[in-house]
Amino acid sequence: MRRSGFTLIELLLVVAIMGIASLYMFGSVVTTNRTYVVVDQVTESQQGMRALGQLLRRDVRHAGFMIPLAAAVCADDNQGSPDVFYASDAEAIQPDADFSPYEGARVQGGTANLNGTGSTTVLSLDSLQIEPSPPARLAYDTDGDGANDSDFQVGGGAIVIDLNDVDRGAACGTVESVNLATPSVTVRTVSGPLGNSAGGEQLAVIPAHEYRVANGDEIRRNGLLLTAGVEDLQIALFLDANGDNVVDAGEMHGTGSGANADFDAQDTDLSDMREVRFNLMVRTRREDRDFTGQAEALENRPAGGNDGYRRRVQTITVRPRNMTRTLGS
Repeated sequence: MRRSGFTLIELLLVVAIMGIASLYMFGSVVTTNRTYVVVDQVTESQQGMRALGQLLRRDVRHAGFMIPLAAAVCADDNQGSPDVFYASDAEAIQPDADFSPYEGARVQGGTANLNGTGSTTVLSLDSLQIEPSPPARLAYDTDGDGANDSDFQVGGGAIVIDLNDVDRGAACGTVESVNLATPSVTVRTVSGPLGNSAGGEQLAVIPAHEYRVANGDEIRRNGLLLTAGVEDLQIALFLDANGDNVVDAGEMHGTGSGANADFDAQDTDLSDMREVRFNLMVRTRREDRDFTGQAEALENRPAGGNDGYRRRVQTITVRPRNMTRTLGS
């Protein structure tokens, strides 16, 4: 009598077939999951970039509000690293019934020298308030007592100009501390130098919003994290230096190559600025092993090498609404 069942060879064949099918299904699941993660990261990056773009547009459109136009914007333009951008802080200004622009907080004495990138300078000011006082219209609480005491904020920016010679350009940097008693602000400059060196200067300081890339992929505004995954921020400034109401090729700064490839805030009358262009590059958090990625060239920064990351670039062009008026109008 013959017994029914499977032979050893038949069992081995079934096990082998099931193993092959399992490997195929596992590979398919891994590929699908990897694709989902990449798409999700790209979508997340794009959403963060759109929100950042809206905030940049708002700050630039309000730049120059009620202050000398030479202090409306400032920047540190870099070819080998992300740029740093400053827009005057309209949130610190409450004009009420005022009609004339404010000159800013004046630097006292002749000892203030902002000596260029990385230097830290204590600027003794006549006031920490931009608007005329009284009445008191201070914007920020710098000592945590619940009362606003300064128009400057720690982690924010500062733009410095010479009221007696705006053609000298500007210096700008990060406010590291605010001293209510002196009063004074400590500024670490990223663009300069500018200082009382030849006599006859009158430096003024304007509070500003600072945008910079930190820790490799974090875009920060006034030191606070806005969104992660932003690998690069590059700017270009367009000026009408000859007053013909046209931005000529030689008046585009911070883009391409040649004499105007780099933007230098010094020796540039920034009241001639008519337009700002931003390029934001976002990158996925994880590498996509099935993709050959390369960082694109942005403005005057060359393209990067292949590294497998997926990226998206958003270009934003903004015309500040206040840059068409003249000082005193």
